[in-house]
Amino acid sequence: MTNTFYFLLFFLLFGSQAQEPSWDKVSESDGILTKIGSDPQTGFPIFESTVTINSDKQSVFKQLTDYDNLKNLLYSVSESKKLSDKDDGAVAFYYFDMPWPVSNKYTTTEEYWTISENQIDIRIESTESDYQPDDDITKIEYIKTNWTLSATDDNTTKVTYRSTGDPMGIPNWVVKMFLSASPKETLTNLKAKCEGSD
Repeated sequence: MTNTFYFLLFFLLFGSQAQEPSWDKVSESDGILTKIGSDPQTGFPIFESTVTINSDKQSVFKQLTDYDNLKNLLYSVSESKKLSDKDDGAVAFYYFDMPWPVSNKYTTTEEYWTISENQIDIRIESTESDYQPDDDITKIEYIKTNWTLSATDDNTTKVTYRSTGDPMGIPNWVVKMFLSASPKETLTNLKAKCEGSD
């Protein structure tokens, strides 16, 4: 009985974390495969997109950690900067331009990098910070993003981009627009930068 109890407790605490989202919509355009659904842990909207880039994984990683220029890659981000370094990552700031009538948003994140021979993982989570933009805007308190850069050969990288966050009362039509546009525009920009066609 005791063993069964501890097994169930372990499953509830850790097993549920491995749950995959239930994808409601799958689309493919210009070599970018996008899946949209709900995060099983939070119920928040989530997307996952993949694309193959003709560039080595280290070059892709360099673009994704060039914080001053991420505003040129990431959809709706008009300002981005690194606030501080960490041993295995960074603390960063992002300012999001939102369509009227939604007010602009910002967030601060902790970013963790795991680098191995054939793969680089970037894990991004919202965090507390004293940094505050000049204008009085609302902070997005929950964002969770993962980038996986998998080398398929020396000059080709499969990029997987997954992100979820708290919509914070943003109208459903804005959320749907963001989910549809964000991964495609971001990965299109990233591919162009890495392949030198921007």
